[in-house]
Amino acid sequence: METKKNNNPVHHAAACAAGILLVWACSAQPAFSFYDPNTGRWLSRDRLEDPTQPSYGLLANDPNNDVDYLGQVSLKQIKGLITDSVTGSADAIFNFLQNHPPTPREISALNKLLPPLKRKAAGIFDVNTSTMTWRDIIFDWFFELGNTPFEFKDKDKTTEDLKKHEGVNDARDLAKKRCAEGKPETEKTWRYGVDQFYQSLSSADSIAIALGSYSVSVKASSDCCQFEFSVLNDSGWESATRFRKAATPGGTHQGIIPDRARNTPGIQLGGTMKEHWTWKETCDKDKKENSQ
Repeated sequence: METKKNNNPVHHAAACAAGILLVWACSAQPAFSFYDPNTGRWLSRDRLEDPTQPSYGLLANDPNNDVDYLGQVSLKQIKGLITDSVTGSADAIFNFLQNHPPTPREISALNKLLPPLKRKAAGIFDVNTSTMTWRDIIFDWFFELGNTPFEFKDKDKTTEDLKKHEGVNDARDLAKKRCAEGKPETEKTWRYGVDQFYQSLSSADSIAIALGSYSVSVKASSDCCQFEFSVLNDSGWESATRFRKAATPGGTHQGIIPDRARNTPGIQLGGTMKEHWTWKETCDKDKKENSQ
């Protein structure tokens, strides 16, 4: 279909006038309110009045660590609402399981169905520590595959990933600082809290999803140029279902289902699995000496 060109001078004039008016309107008219980044506050009252909030405040004067997509509720408030919903549901499930535990007959009936399912899973998920992925770790725990503890060495697939994770990076930086102070040993725990939960979902952080919290130990050489890393983690039901509210304010969230060791009575799924990663890192001595 051929489109006819509009050569009407009146239409051209109208279009130009409309464009000029649009530019003028955007440049000449002030914004609804102006914001001072130095103080973290608005300079005029919010058009969406809320008598319960400060008239000129923005995100509790902390815009660097929060956002407000809708102009009425901040991201922290949204996270709080979701967290309260999750923890409330988790507490309800926990209370139900406490009042209605599975009977021995029900547990036995379920366990009879698991062997063929586990055999099929064994043909899908890797138990070789050199090549297994974080997905394999999750399902090896759930279906109780392989032999615990799993020992991971340098150059293993998950080890190379773990070296770059936030918890290990924090431990590495702290170890270097402590070694310079004459303290060769460092212990650091990476906590999988509410913020880390949302971050792991938004960034698809496989390590955080698979491990949750984990502990890092670092031993430094006398010249602070060699560091031995050791990362320990227990995969269990308590960690996997830690959605209930913390027993104390600011504490670790509680699990819905308690841990169960492998090959012990109960439903034969998710028996606690231990993982241990070890590797060494050596600095460039020439680069270190030149920087001193």
